[in-house]
Amino acid sequence: NPNLGRRVDVAQAIELIAKRFPPDRYPQVTFKPINKKIIVRQRAPECVPIPSSLAQ
Repeated sequence: NPNLGRRVDVAQAIELIAKRFPPDRYPQVTFKPINKKIIVRQRAPECVPIPSSLAQ
């Protein structure tokens, strides 16, 4: 779906969810944006030895 994850779609989804969790009843639920830095951990390359009988 080309529209998946657009900001406007996310905002609409949050709005729908927020209606189910009104702040007067659920004060612990907040929809404040959290823009955490994403840390990508790279794994070391895995090396699998090729048996000499298969190597050319």
